[in-house]
Amino acid sequence: LGTMWRFIRQSMVDVELIFELLEVDEIIKDPPHPIPPSITNGEIEFRNVYFSYDKNVENYADKKMLIENLSFKVPAGKSVGIVGQSGSGKSTIMRLLYRFYDIDAGSILIDG
Repeated sequence: LGTMWRFIRQSMVDVELIFELLEVDEIIKDPPHPIPPSITNGEIEFRNVYFSYDKNVENYADKKMLIENLSFKVPAGKSVGIVGQSGSGKSTIMRLLYRFYDIDAGSILIDG
């Protein structure tokens, strides 16, 4: 009976956490007048990109930056391999490209 009680109690806590997650506004805000994309070739450029998961930190100097001043260009029709240690930001670079997150500074350009 005690085991079942702990299981039910933990399940209730988990459900509350799920409801809290559902209330989080995770939509990336578009600018008031966004420019429609015109992708023809597919050249990708990261220009002086800065990114941190610490969005609630007000002071820029206190943020733990995951990506700092990242710049590279992938010409149209070419491939690039990104290598590094676990946690170095390889997957985050792809998430930034697909705009799952907004960058803190710099720009990500597709065909300019």
